[in-house]
Amino acid sequence: MTDDLTTNFDVDNDWAVSGPGLAGVNGVPVLSAQGALIAAQAGSLDLAAAAPFASTYLVLGFNALSGAFKGGVLVPSPDVVLSPLTSDGGGALQLPFSWPQNVPSGTQIWAQYWVQDAVGPVGFSASNGLVGTGQ
Repeated sequence: MTDDLTTNFDVDNDWAVSGPGLAGVNGVPVLSAQGALIAAQAGSLDLAAAAPFASTYLVLGFNALSGAFKGGVLVPSPDVVLSPLTSDGGGALQLPFSWPQNVPSGTQIWAQYWVQDAVGPVGFSASNGLVGTGQ
């Protein structure tokens, strides 16, 4: 399944698909990343195909969890949860970031969006997971 996901959207070389999503009103939401994980370099985590005007939760972790959650798979360990974030009318959301200075090379971070979605099991859909590796 991971190989199929990587052909559907672009991710920078520092990022790789790391787990499945969970379908909702627009199918499986798609998480992609732009920007290299280099100190002070700008990037973004981009969500597409989510429910329109929905509350979203970006889960970030320093390890993979890959545990059952709300009818799907929670890919990252939930070390940081950013909320409330809201998708736009097209079900998209772009979250800019800058990779912090002094992060050791090789540090990994996992990311996944969870979206309130009446069509998804237990009222949620989820994007694919991504793992990024800092340079």
